[in-house]
Amino acid sequence: MTETFYWGPRKSKQPTNLFFVSPVTEKRFSVQQSPLLIAEKSAELFCSYTSTRQNIEAMKATLFKGTNRSLKVCSVDCNTTCQTSNGTGFNCQVTFNKTEKVFIFNLQNLQVNQTDIYICKIEVILQPPYESDESHGTVIHVIAAEPDTQQEEPPKYPMAMIAAVGALSFYNMLITAVLFHCWFKNKKNRIIRNDYFNMIQWQESNGPKKRHRPPAVLARDYTAYRSWEP
Repeated sequence: MTETFYWGPRKSKQPTNLFFVSPVTEKRFSVQQSPLLIAEKSAELFCSYTSTRQNIEAMKATLFKGTNRSLKVCSVDCNTTCQTSNGTGFNCQVTFNKTEKVFIFNLQNLQVNQTDIYICKIEVILQPPYESDESHGTVIHVIAAEPDTQQEEPPKYPMAMIAAVGALSFYNMLITAVLFHCWFKNKKNRIIRNDYFNMIQWQESNGPKKRHRPPAVLARDYTAYRSWEP
C-alpha cells in the first residue's frame, strides 16, 4: 500500500473578513468662538462661521447665556438688512460682516454676576436647505472696575498761551506806570502854579508905590537950653 504525501500549502477553510470604509463627509457649516474673554464693563464676542455654500441670502444669529441655553441674550436677523432684538437685562448690539463671515456681539454695561458661558448659534434660513450649528461657547469673565485713585493732573497750558499772558501783564504794568507818572507830574505843576503870584500884572494895575518922605524936621537949637552957661 502506497501512501501519498502532499507538501504544498494547505488551503484554509476559514472565511475572509472584508472591511468597507465609508467616505468621510466634511461638515458644510460650522460655528467657532474663542474659549475665554475677560471684560470689565463691555465685551466684544466674535462668532465666526465657515460654509461652502455661496447662495446664502438670509441668516439668523442668537447668543445664549448658560450651559443649558436658558437665557437669550440677543439675536439678529440678517437679509438685506439686519435687525437686532435684546433679551431681558442686556444691552447688546450686533454687527454682521458677510465678507469675513463673522457676527460681532457688543455687550455693554456688564455686571460681575453676569460672568458665565455664552453660546452662539447661527442658522441659515435662505436658500434651502436649512442649516444650523452652535459652538462650544465662550466664557466671559466680568471683573469689577477698579476705583480711580489717581489725582487729577492740572491742565497743561501750551507755552504760547503762557507767553501771551506774560506779555499782556507786562504791558499792562508798563502802561499803568506811565499813566501814574503823568498824573503825578501834572498834579505837581498845578501846585506850583497855585503858589506863584504874578507881580508884574499887579504892578501894572496899581502902579509903582512910592514912599512919601515925612516933612523936614527943623533942627533944634540946643543953645536955648544952655541956661546954666554963664
